[in-house]
Amino acid sequence: MTIFAVSDIQDFMKIILVSIHIKKNAPEAIPLAAAMLKSACDDLADISLSEFALDDNESEIVSVLKNKQPDGIGFCVYLWNREIICNIIKKLRNECPEMLLFAGGPDITANISRFIKNTPVDFAISGEGENVLRSVLKKINENGNLENIHEIQGVGTKNFPDAKMALSIEDLTSLPSPYLSGILDVKKYNGVLWELSRGCPFQCAFCYESKGNATVRQFCMERIEKELELFEKNGVEQVFVLDPTFNKNKQRAKQILQLIQAKAPDIHFTFEVRTEFLDEEMAELFASVSCGLQIGLQSTNITALAEINRKFDSNAYSKKIKLLNEYGVIFGLDLIFGLPKDSFSD
Repeated sequence: MTIFAVSDIQDFMKIILVSIHIKKNAPEAIPLAAAMLKSACDDLADISLSEFALDDNESEIVSVLKNKQPDGIGFCVYLWNREIICNIIKKLRNECPEMLLFAGGPDITANISRFIKNTPVDFAISGEGENVLRSVLKKINENGNLENIHEIQGVGTKNFPDAKMALSIEDLTSLPSPYLSGILDVKKYNGVLWELSRGCPFQCAFCYESKGNATVRQFCMERIEKELELFEKNGVEQVFVLDPTFNKNKQRAKQILQLIQAKAPDIHFTFEVRTEFLDEEMAELFASVSCGLQIGLQSTNITALAEINRKFDSNAYSKKIKLLNEYGVIFGLDLIFGLPKDSFSD
C-alpha cells in the first residue's frame, strides 16, 4: 500500500473527486455523491470535482487528471462505470506510483474486498462516505501517513480488505447541502438529483438501499423547501427524486407534493413509489404537479417474488393503478426478467 506523506504537500492536500457518468449532458448526469463528499470535507482538504462520461477515452482521462497535479484522486464507483474506473486507477498507479488513490460507492459497498483485491487503491470506502472520508483525512493530516486507517469502520485496505460497512449517518441535518452552498451550480446541468432520504424499510434481495441500516432517515423539510426554491429560481427543468419509497410516509409525501405545487409548478419530477401506499388524495396530488412515477412491480410471478422478499396482490395492485389512471398520472412499471424461479413461459 502506498504511504502518503503529508509533508510532501503544503497546506491542504489537493484532492480530485471523479464522477464518470453514463452519458454526457444527460439529465441525471450530476455529480451529487462527489459534491456531498466535498461539502462534508471541504475544511480538511482542497477538494475539486471532475466529470467524465463512459465514452471518454481512458488515457485522455488519466492525462487530464495528472495535469491537475493532485495529491490524491477519489472515484465514485457504480455498476456502469466500475470497469473504466478500474482501468483508470491501474494506469494512474503505473504512471504516478506515489499518488493517493481511493474509491467508494454502491458497487464497492456490494463487495469491497473484491474491488480492493483487483484494483491498486490505497483504500476504499464501504457505505455512506461523508464521515468516513472526514476521519481518513483527519488521520492523514495528523499523522502524515495512512497508517492504521483500516481501524476506521468502513475503510478497507490491501492488507485489510474485508471492511465492515460504515455506520449510517443518523442525523442527516449534519450534512451540508451542495446546492445551497453553491458547490453544485444547477444552471450548469440539464437536470437535478434531489436526495430526500436515505435507507429503506424493505429488504428486497436485489437492492442495496437497506443494507446495513433499514432505518429511513430524512432530510429536514426546511432544507427541502430551500433547495426547491433554488431549483425554481434557477430554471431547473427536471428533478429526479432520490427516495426509493417516496410515498411510504404518506403525510410527508403529501406535504412535499403540496410544496412542489406551491413553489415549483413548472419543474418536472420523477418519483419512485410503492402502490400499496397510494390513496386517492395522493393520486390527486401527483396529478396536480408535473411528474412521472416509477413503480417497482419487478414481476407478477409469486414464486419468483418470494425469492427476492417481495409480495404481490393482483387485486389490490389493480385498484391502486386504477386510481392513477383515473387521475391521469403518468407512470411506468419497472420489471426484472429472469429472477430465480422464473421460467421462459412465465
